Amino acid sequence: MNKPLILVVEDDPSIRNLIPNTLKTNEYRYVVAPSGSTAIMETTSHNPEIILLDLGLPDMDGVQVIQTVRSWSNTPIIVISARSEDNDKIHALDAGADDYLTKPFSVEELLARLRVTQRRLALMTTEMVTSSSVFVNGKLKVDYAGGMSEGLIQAGFHILFSSDINSDVQRTYMNRHEQLGLHQGVNTYFHRGDIRELNGDMIRESIQNLEIFRGQDIPEIDAIFGGPPCQGFSRAGRRNPNDPRNMLFREYVRVISEVRPKYVVLENVTGFTDTRFYGFVGATGHQYEDGELVPDILRNELNLIGYHTLEPRILNAAHYGVPQRRNRIIVMAYRNDMVAPTYPEATHTDETALTITDAISDLIRDANVRNQVHIGDNEFQIRSREGRTPDINGNTINSNGIIHNNEVSTHQQIISERFALFREGEDGAALKNRVMSEGIDIANSPALIANCVEKMGIDAEAVVELFREGNVSKENTDILLTKKNIRTRLDRTRPSATVMTIADDYISPFEPRTFTVRELARMQSFDDSFEFLGKRTTGGLRRRVEVPQYSQVGNAVPPLLAKAVATEIMRVL
Repeated sequence: MNKPLILVVEDDPSIRNLIPNTLKTNEYRYVVAPSGSTAIMETTSHNPEIILLDLGLPDMDGVQVIQTVRSWSNTPIIVISARSEDNDKIHALDAGADDYLTKPFSVEELLARLRVTQRRLALMTTEMVTSSSVFVNGKLKVDYAGGMSEGLIQAGFHILFSSDINSDVQRTYMNRHEQLGLHQGVNTYFHRGDIRELNGDMIRESIQNLEIFRGQDIPEIDAIFGGPPCQGFSRAGRRNPNDPRNMLFREYVRVISEVRPKYVVLENVTGFTDTRFYGFVGATGHQYEDGELVPDILRNELNLIGYHTLEPRILNAAHYGVPQRRNRIIVMAYRNDMVAPTYPEATHTDETALTITDAISDLIRDANVRNQVHIGDNEFQIRSREGRTPDINGNTINSNGIIHNNEVSTHQQIISERFALFREGEDGAALKNRVMSEGIDIANSPALIANCVEKMGIDAEAVVELFREGNVSKENTDILLTKKNIRTRLDRTRPSATVMTIADDYISPFEPRTFTVRELARMQSFDDSFEFLGKRTTGGLRRRVEVPQYSQVGNAVPPLLAKAVATEIMRVL
């Protein structure tokens, strides 16, 4: 088994010497980073196979590093920390860590954990690499949880063919399509598999065999909508043209060249714009120079296969009726013999954008709070319940009072009390600074008081007085709050921040808890009748093969944003 490149993130000089020496002795390759910011930079430049991460870093909490890395990389992360409490471990694992090793540790245990991680990586590589999805609509598109397909159907498209390698996504997607009257083998076809298995002939044959086309020729494919991942490419430094994830982007272009749709729409995160490829050979066979930007490569690849491309544009979902600030890069292309489309005009401004209150005030669990906040159903809430996506007969699906995926996570009392300390719009770092400088009243937080009494060695009255007066030390503040800084309590008067795949990134502004899957789905503009299937959440290395409900929602394209883009394609068809 080839020894992987390991990034060691540790500010303690003694540990920072011990681990590299151990790795060197056992013939591992390694890079060392003494801080969180350096770790992030080294991750992008060296693309390590495994990260060994301390949580107590000088410039940021290690959980922030996990969260940042997880926004674009699935690199296994083994936490090595002196924090031994269950809450610390759970929080790191929920944020995306794969394993947790408590200091002090033995060299033998560290090496054993590395071997386990290597074995799991070897077993999971194939599934991890090919976890993309492709959907064909009288046209074809790539999406994760059906958000793009919902918007396409709302715009008037008929989805004829779809594909995804993940079983969780398949279940959710096919269940929704059954609701809409799109039945396997009758008027739509779902293929579970790797995008590398797809080709134009296979797609056309699958469509030709649908009952609705028996005895007649299939129509020309109108459009491909997609968002191929680019995680396999380093932003700088390390060049690995053999990374199998690189093929996803290339295969996406290949499918376009074989299907020859009239229009192509690509959606991706804004980081797509400054991602660079190294050692990349396109689907056309063109060898690109190291360091070329992905958008430039995409435009050239499409041009070589006969497509014009509009200048990429960043669209904010909040400007299209989605109660969420979610920026996405959109690229629109059209076959040389077709009319150029345009990007959709915004329907909302920053000032008129829908807020969290607009989105979910009717879902507040606490009746007293709901009666204070929810002053009556608004159009967004009514449409969410009555449905926006039409079935095959043109009828939307009413939820009929059934609210799927609205289970509330059970928090320990101490966690709920800690959540309650946050002001709306305040993140963990701001709360910590407020406690240290201004002070805070914790008189009504018995679990927090008891925890501080135990760890600080003073009585309850003294604990309350200490934090009320302000000028609190960092050590005592960390006892009260833990060292986690990335959690934020959202502001009810604004659109949601970008919905993520981690369940506890955000705290509800209305209650001291995390959001439910349904609440996040509302913020993405999914109909209430859209049911997300599978596990609610998962962790560890299973993140590479499982796509639980929270991930399905967080990875999805907001349906109303997809509808806005798809409508522009419909205008020129």
